Amino acid sequence: MNATTPISGARLQQTSILAAELGDMALQKEHAHALNCPHCHESIDISSALYEQIEQQVHSRLEQRFVQQRTELDAERSQLSAAAIDLQTSKADLEEARAQHAEEREHNEERIHEAVINRTNSMRKALEKEIQADHQTEITAMRTELEASSLKVFSLHKVQAENERLKRIHLELEAKLEARFEKRHSEQMTEERLRIRKAEEQRTKLAVTEKEEVIRQLNTQLQDAQRRAQQGSMQLQGEAQEIMIESWLTSAFSEDTIEGINKGARGADTLQTVHSEGVKVGSIYYESKRTKSFSERWLAKFRQDMQARGVDFGVLVTQTMPKNMPRMGLRDGIWICSFDEFKGLAVALRECLLLLVRSRAAAASCADRHEMLFKYVSGNEFRLLVENLVDGFLTMRSDLETEKRSIQAAWKRRETQLDRALLNTTHLHATIRGIGGTAVAPVAQLELSEV
Repeated sequence: MNATTPISGARLQQTSILAAELGDMALQKEHAHALNCPHCHESIDISSALYEQIEQQVHSRLEQRFVQQRTELDAERSQLSAAAIDLQTSKADLEEARAQHAEEREHNEERIHEAVINRTNSMRKALEKEIQADHQTEITAMRTELEASSLKVFSLHKVQAENERLKRIHLELEAKLEARFEKRHSEQMTEERLRIRKAEEQRTKLAVTEKEEVIRQLNTQLQDAQRRAQQGSMQLQGEAQEIMIESWLTSAFSEDTIEGINKGARGADTLQTVHSEGVKVGSIYYESKRTKSFSERWLAKFRQDMQARGVDFGVLVTQTMPKNMPRMGLRDGIWICSFDEFKGLAVALRECLLLLVRSRAAAASCADRHEMLFKYVSGNEFRLLVENLVDGFLTMRSDLETEKRSIQAAWKRRETQLDRALLNTTHLHATIRGIGGTAVAPVAQLELSEV
């Protein structure tokens, strides 16, 4: 603080009063009047004498006051100097205290920061130990469940249920790990995200299922339409061939009776009754097939129809010949031929019937029962009966083989489904191992399946 402090207000007022008095005295001196002495008649300046006296008095008073003021000013300056020194000392102490406080605060901040870091590290380690313990427990439980699920792989629905449960466990474990590593700040966001994901997956799954169902229905409708169109086309083609067969037989054998079998009725397509001089000598049954493949089941059905009608010969006119039979031939008592071959075959079979009638007429006198039994056993009716019995056994064997193939196909489908379920389980275990790392122990069966 500066020692030359301004003079106080009272001291300034006193000084102003003295200055005013000096000014008045100077003014009176200027206007002073001289007096004449009555004795010597000399001029005496009274004002000057009085002024000098008053001036001396004033100077004396001013000097006293100046000394007094000078003393007071020196005392005041001393006080101010002492106050300034005290102020400087206080300021230095304040700066020292401030520096010490700043140092202590910095030291305290360092200690607090170090304590916070230590507390955070200890909390992190404790949390990591807790997560690791929970993680190990859950992984152990999951490994146990996976080992148990491998024993249930023979049941498709159980495996699927197990897979869904493991998926839910996987999602929950992922949510827990994420929430704990983020100090549980994003738990609500995770739950909302999971809910939205599940809802979106459900909506997507429903949409895909609906589209798949629409596609399946469209495919079914398309297949039905194609099948109906193909059946209609095949039916028209077969009917055209039947009409041509019936028309040719009618024109070629005018003395015979040509009878077309009604649609939907049991039996073949056309029945030819052969006549010789107005007498019935036999019959020939015609069945028309115009398909892209040959079926052995036609023969068994045709033989039953022949037995029901009691005909002598059966002719199957087909567009597609059976395997290992490129041309016309006899199989299982039925003549099989193409449309081009059927005309010559029809003429030959009719002549056979006429020859058979002539032979029967020549042997009409033989009435011996043994001979009649021999004829019956060696006849076409007995042969057809035996063939139908054999066909029954063969049909049973064929049904058994069909059932066997069906069961094997079902086993194959189940084996494929089980392989798919096992593959999904392997992928799920690999995903969990990718999350858990070495904490997830490998499963020997799944390791082998992955190889």
